[in-house]
Amino acid sequence: MEIPADPGRQHAGTVPDRAQTGERTVSAAQPPRGVRVFVSYAHEDDALRLELRQHLSGLARSGLADVWDDRQIPPGGEWADEIDQRLDQAEVVLLLISPAFIASDYCYRKEMERALERHDAPDDPAIVVPVILRACDWQPLSFSRLQALPREGKPLAEWKDRDAYFKEVAVGLRKLIAEQRGARTEVPTSPEPPELPPPPWWRRWLRGLCRLDQLGRQRVVALALLAVAGVGTVGAALWWGKAQMSAGVAALRDGSYAAAHQALAAECQREWWGSARVCAAAETAKLGMLLEAPPEQLDVEAVGRGVGELRARPGGEQNATLLLFAAQLKLRESDPQRRGAAIAEALRLLEQAIALDPELAEAHYVLADLSLARADYATALSALDKAVASAPDAPHYRNARAYARWQSGDVRGAEADYRQSADGGALLSHLELAELLWRDGRFAAAADQQQAAYAALRDDKVPRRGRNHLPWIFANELAKQAETPPGEASTAEASSGEASRAEAPPGEASKAQTRRLLVLRLVAEKRCYAQLAWQASRWLAGQTPPATVEEAATPADDCGAHRSEIQTTLAGALQRATPPAAQARAAALTAALQAGH
Repeated sequence: MEIPADPGRQHAGTVPDRAQTGERTVSAAQPPRGVRVFVSYAHEDDALRLELRQHLSGLARSGLADVWDDRQIPPGGEWADEIDQRLDQAEVVLLLISPAFIASDYCYRKEMERALERHDAPDDPAIVVPVILRACDWQPLSFSRLQALPREGKPLAEWKDRDAYFKEVAVGLRKLIAEQRGARTEVPTSPEPPELPPPPWWRRWLRGLCRLDQLGRQRVVALALLAVAGVGTVGAALWWGKAQMSAGVAALRDGSYAAAHQALAAECQREWWGSARVCAAAETAKLGMLLEAPPEQLDVEAVGRGVGELRARPGGEQNATLLLFAAQLKLRESDPQRRGAAIAEALRLLEQAIALDPELAEAHYVLADLSLARADYATALSALDKAVASAPDAPHYRNARAYARWQSGDVRGAEADYRQSADGGALLSHLELAELLWRDGRFAAAADQQQAAYAALRDDKVPRRGRNHLPWIFANELAKQAETPPGEASTAEASSGEASRAEAPPGEASKAQTRRLLVLRLVAEKRCYAQLAWQASRWLAGQTPPATVEEAATPADDCGAHRSEIQTTLAGALQRATPPAAQARAAALTAALQAGH
């Protein structure tokens, strides 16, 4: 629960009538039934709170729990006093954990800290239970030492069945209440199995074996079991191998080369399953991984030889992915005199690849990237629509389409694509979405996105997932044109295939015709940018910390050697994205960022 000053939170006095929400109001005069349960949540998660309340209704009807949250405060009630009183009386406190909960000062600093204080007091029976609603970086926080529900700590989005998730929470809470009350609560048991039907023919046949002598019967049964086991093992192995092959090919088609190589290489090593087709696909995926290397690390000749060798094998000339790789190698040409011819040849190879495989998403993506570099957003959108249709779960395609939509004036479509891309694991999409939100003055919502990116970058595994390991490229509008600072790239470097457009901000190659580029390759640099952007949004939203503009412009983490370029780039982003109503506050922050380095 949050105070009204928090963004997105409505005052308790404006809470809709309980009859409209479909929830029952507990009378203040009615004595509590069972264990008092206090629900602490962020109002952005109100729909999930209501769904949880419905699943906890069994506890209330059985007299085990009296569940309370701030939606039960009547109109005109003193909401702050009521919340404090209920929190101090609660025997169990549920913390509905989400990014919004962690970002809320009221939820985190007032309600949660008071609940933990009671939980740690030796003479206080209160128990605090985190309920992981939505994915967020909660493990480093103070409440992570407590046993969470569900027990695996998996958020709702990772469950195939929503009802199964909420049932797990309700059953866990029921057991906790039973332990706290020192009573054994009956757990519903499965009903008695129904009477079995008459045995099938094969069972009657096995019974007929009893007419054989003991030795003969044992031999027949043993042979039958061995046959069944052999057929089952071979069938399972074939099914697993086919599934792995399908997963690897699908990952190869949408440019997830590391995942494709992992699946295909494992099957290639199985002699009983390995074939020239599987191993060739694994080699293709490995070449794709090599193509993602930065320009200074990419051995163009070695990759070109690998592509040529695979294309020389039977069927290689008709392999659309290898044609795509050949086109990407052409786009790595950095000589300005030969670049025009190289781009023309790349376009020819891409069209040939798409003709062979119209659903090769990565080919449409690279083709769209070339259109973005020319600011031809209509052509780019057409290609990106095809990429998304072929691989709707690939976040980098939605990231690129979001930029193309934004530049075409479709802001709503851009926001929707950015959100889906961010939910799919693309960390850069959180930051680009935040800049879009800046333009509408939605600074608190932008801070939530930047905080999510910053928290994920503090995880050891997330920055290596998908294409998050590829460089991030930003336009540095305030950089001096006469020099190329460390960590920045010229237009030629970026357009020569830097990150193959993967997680580089779509369209930056075209914008770079008149701007410098900041290239962030290290996790520490990306984390520094996300942290500074987060602090900037909180400052623009009037949230604390940061308490001063100087604090907002100063990163707490180590930014490496490119701190000044990161601050300058962020200052330029503020200049182009801040709406008129916030320009005075943004100007002070921009000046502090430029002076801070």
